[in-house]
Amino acid sequence: MRRKLTLATSLALVSIQLFGQCPTPGFTIGSAGCANQSVSFTNTSSGATSYEWDFCGGDFDAVPIATNLGLPFLNPLGITPVFDGSNWFAFVNNDGDGTIVRLDFGSSLMNVPVTTNLGNIGGEISAGLGRSNLELIKEGGNWYGLLACQGNAKLIRYDFGNSLTNIPTSTSTVYAQLGSSAFFLNAIQDNGNLFLFIANTNATIEVFNYGSSITNTPTTSTISVPGASLLFDVDIVKYCDQWLVLRVVIQHPRFSGWILELRLRMHPLFRPLLL
Repeated sequence: MRRKLTLATSLALVSIQLFGQCPTPGFTIGSAGCANQSVSFTNTSSGATSYEWDFCGGDFDAVPIATNLGLPFLNPLGITPVFDGSNWFAFVNNDGDGTIVRLDFGSSLMNVPVTTNLGNIGGEISAGLGRSNLELIKEGGNWYGLLACQGNAKLIRYDFGNSLTNIPTSTSTVYAQLGSSAFFLNAIQDNGNLFLFIANTNATIEVFNYGSSITNTPTTSTISVPGASLLFDVDIVKYCDQWLVLRVVIQHPRFSGWILELRLRMHPLFRPLLL
């Protein structure tokens, strides 16, 4: 029997209470100048406290060029790029054997990276049973990583010390709500507190509140996602003092065959949750 595969995407924004006004940009330019001449601007913006300039607009308009680096991965489930000091790194999860691979790009992501397999650190990961991406957080000059493992319902913290080139140590805690369902995770800082959000395939978002430090024992809560069969991924963005959750939902089966529906949605993350 042939199975039908259909992809459908949609984007919806649900408004929530506004706690701050968006800045209104406004600049006027003086008389046109020639090459090597100074040009003056008058700032008429409102609601802004800092400014960043980019005179090369349209950066995302060009069609990207993909390059296969031919790196040795085994069922990779996520990649996390990060900049530290003057160097770029990326970490990849190999679900096939439970290992984590570090990519050292040096000063530019355009370089071909040097790969280092860190192994199954602390023997924490159940190979082949699924896990999340590795989320990296810097606190007090030290680097930490967070990873959720479906196979054993563990939330794992990796301690890298003051450099991402160190081999980290691991600490784990079992949370029943992560068993066989935790997928991708995302961490945010808000008002000095650290929050971790984990997309669960049982159509919930698990929230871990670490308070002022990642070394604290987190408190937990659950956000139900109505109308979702499987919640695959979640990302958190802040827009003008509003926290928005961007989610990817997979729904199946329907009718006589399989239909995979990817729905991209924005829905509110209510402010009281972050207080």
